[in-house]
Amino acid sequence: MSAQEERGILIVVSPLIGDTVYAQQEAIYHLFPDVDGFRWAKYYMLPDSEVYAIVNYIPFASDTDRSAREEMGSLAVLRDKIKKIHDAEPPEKTIEIYDENHPLPHTEKFTPQNTLYVEFLGNGGLYSLNYDHRFSNKVSLRAGISYYSVNNIFNIFLTSGTFTVLNFPVQVNYLFNFGSSNIQVGAGITVWSENDNYAYNENFIFGPVIHTDTSYLTLFFNPTIGYRYQPKDGGFFFQASIMSLIDPFNSSDKNQLPFWFGIGLGITY
Repeated sequence: MSAQEERGILIVVSPLIGDTVYAQQEAIYHLFPDVDGFRWAKYYMLPDSEVYAIVNYIPFASDTDRSAREEMGSLAVLRDKIKKIHDAEPPEKTIEIYDENHPLPHTEKFTPQNTLYVEFLGNGGLYSLNYDHRFSNKVSLRAGISYYSVNNIFNIFLTSGTFTVLNFPVQVNYLFNFGSSNIQVGAGITVWSENDNYAYNENFIFGPVIHTDTSYLTLFFNPTIGYRYQPKDGGFFFQASIMSLIDPFNSSDKNQLPFWFGIGLGITY
């Protein structure tokens, strides 16, 4: 059997569709209900009159299209199914037909995006400088750094003191895309290094002054949910998120922040 015979011949499956089913037709005729990310399908007939389709689709959480073969059975049965669906629920508007004389329109693919932004509060505690790479419409990876040294002036029990923090937030985000607007769900970690250096009176304002100088390194787990504004053509970037900072290795209240929030402003390019 020749290669041509093995592949079969390209056929017009129905005058209502042409030789190619595009997403617009699939939304009406549901010929491939189990194919997620359906883009288009072309029909071929084998020498034994059996019909199969080459189905092109984009898998979940991916921007790379793939093709698969699906057996369709008899052409007469397939045409009858299409006609019955059409007669039962006629399309409200004209459906464009794509065949060898009317090729598929160009389908724009996602262009990976890079973002530089400042997050106020958020996973870095007080602030962080971040880089975000959006691999697809659905997935992005964020990495950042934060450093600050703060005088501890809020606790009247302390006579003096500072705490110094250096941390590195890293997070994977899954995005529910609605054009420039996105609902963002993320999970990540923050590597947190802190030095506490302060002095305080043992008995409120009386008694000897006690000095302490402690350093520690820990890891915070950061579940996050929020809103992201990110135009596909780049430009202004905004996000607002709520999150938790949870230290799974230390149960003390000092290392747990079950509710926190952050605001991010930056530029996408």
